[in-house]
Amino acid sequence: MNKRRILFRADGNTEIGLGHVVRSLALAEILIDFFECVFITRYPNKLIQEYLKKGIKIVQIPQSDEHLKDFLKILNSQDIVVLDNYFFRTEHQIEIKRRVHKLVCIDDLHDQYFVADVVINHSPSVTKEQYQALPTTRLCLGLDYALLRKPFFNLSHRCNFKAESCLICIGGSDPDNISFNLVKLLFKYKQIKKINLVSRVGSIYTNQFKEEELNTKKINIYNNLSDVELIKLMQESDFAILPSSTVSIEALAVGIPFLTGWFVDNQKELYDYYTSQLNIAGLGNLKQVNSLNLKFDQRLPIKFDSAKLLEVFKQLL
Repeated sequence: MNKRRILFRADGNTEIGLGHVVRSLALAEILIDFFECVFITRYPNKLIQEYLKKGIKIVQIPQSDEHLKDFLKILNSQDIVVLDNYFFRTEHQIEIKRRVHKLVCIDDLHDQYFVADVVINHSPSVTKEQYQALPTTRLCLGLDYALLRKPFFNLSHRCNFKAESCLICIGGSDPDNISFNLVKLLFKYKQIKKINLVSRVGSIYTNQFKEEELNTKKINIYNNLSDVELIKLMQESDFAILPSSTVSIEALAVGIPFLTGWFVDNQKELYDYYTSQLNIAGLGNLKQVNSLNLKFDQRLPIKFDSAKLLEVFKQLL
């Protein structure tokens, strides 16, 4: 029996970040046993290519302004399309929806009218009242629909906490050298014996530190970690400094305490929720941090599972 095809449309690289790509691929991995999953992007990279091994097909379209036309040529009336890209506005949704079986939008801005069949926003603070959509649009909101990679579901509790080792993961893009500044601030704390610096893709940090700083073995730089490797590093680190993005939800799943901040607008809503509702220590705009307060609560991990996400897509068949 042929599987229904799902086309995921997302872009990301070291300049624009990888958040859309990471969460779209995570969703594809959840659905791969039940659907034919095809990931369509303008910027293939090593992170995306890794998912070929998991059975997800990768299709590259041109990076030019004509990428929408090339995408539309791929669609057929039996497809389910998942959009995770700020390029696509209401008029694009309409054009895509009339060509396919069902349309799903992954969103974190609620700044347009939605005609999609399903909208997914895994922010725990978002409400249905913030959305304008067709009466038939299903809004899947909150952590029940967390777009996490498979290994982050149903993790066991971590217990160690000494505040001696810190993990920093800003993401796949750090043009403002936020990580470098945070490392310099951590150097001021004698109790910090190890700093684990993680990039989603590429060796973007190595050349920023003096050789003598790297030779102290205080800084460990990790690039292109797998999901399992990142979980292990989170479990081995005492706390983290993270943006209020998907990686912070992954940290909730692991149970590692963290300080958080934001550096792009789509992180502000989750940041406000963390600081006001979960009492997580906030650093504000990460581009402007000039001091750290290493006081935070050890918290239990939040248990996530993919059952609701999977059921949503099965109901689209």
